[in-house]
Amino acid sequence: YHAPGVLSEKRLRLSRVRPREGQRRQLRREAAKLKEFELAFLRKVDAVFAPSPPTVERFQQLLPRVCVHELPAAVELAPFSGQHPGEGNTAFFVLFESSSEGCRQGLTWLLREVWPEVAERDATRVLIVFSQNEDARRYLPKALRELPGVSFESDQPEKHLNHSLAVLVPYFSDDVTHEAVRLAARAHRVALLPDEAAREMSLVDGKSCLVLERSEQDVSRWIFSLAREKGEALLSLGEALAAHLTQRHDPVQAAQQLFSVLSSATGGAESAASERGVLP
Repeated sequence: YHAPGVLSEKRLRLSRVRPREGQRRQLRREAAKLKEFELAFLRKVDAVFAPSPPTVERFQQLLPRVCVHELPAAVELAPFSGQHPGEGNTAFFVLFESSSEGCRQGLTWLLREVWPEVAERDATRVLIVFSQNEDARRYLPKALRELPGVSFESDQPEKHLNHSLAVLVPYFSDDVTHEAVRLAARAHRVALLPDEAAREMSLVDGKSCLVLERSEQDVSRWIFSLAREKGEALLSLGEALAAHLTQRHDPVQAAQQLFSVLSSATGGAESAASERGVLP
């Protein structure tokens, strides 16, 4: 089982921020049922491949007897060919998946609690919400669909990243976190993301990313702080992120690691296959 994470835990986290008790109860019930399913499924598999040490630990806590191996997702970055971040950039890039409840929750919080203050303090700031769904804004509350300085885009992400200072990953956006970080790395942009997401990807605050606290004041502070940074400092963080992904998520190493684990599980069957000429 190649697992993105413990899905029932993600559902439970969503329940803690819903404003109405009825919604919180419903999500807690869904999380409990999902946990039952996960446990039943885990009892049937031979092994679990998890993307990071924290995820390995959570699966071991969920079912101590399950065999869990760390297997970072393979990432292949194309050579950087975009524009460096500079003083002309005023935008922040957000990747949005309209079908994900977590993404909807995270973007709604960002637009409702953070962006109005940003737009009031500096009308030149722009938030680029990128989604492959051309009609993504209709998945948000009506009051948040036409905010000043918010641009919804659905094509050519590289072009919009070139105009951005950083890639911003709101809380609860677990479904797009890895892809958002990969986009940031490809464009040599700073990734701003929650602490838990940074730990999931083994990123270090201040070295390969910038960690957000779950408060509108902290997100707003970073937006204005990065706007004052020189392009060289921003580029340095973006390059460090790209270097980290290139090293930790190397496709060849990931394939070798997977083959090694599967070889151990088959009890040396690969040796026999190699002798017969099936494997190189």
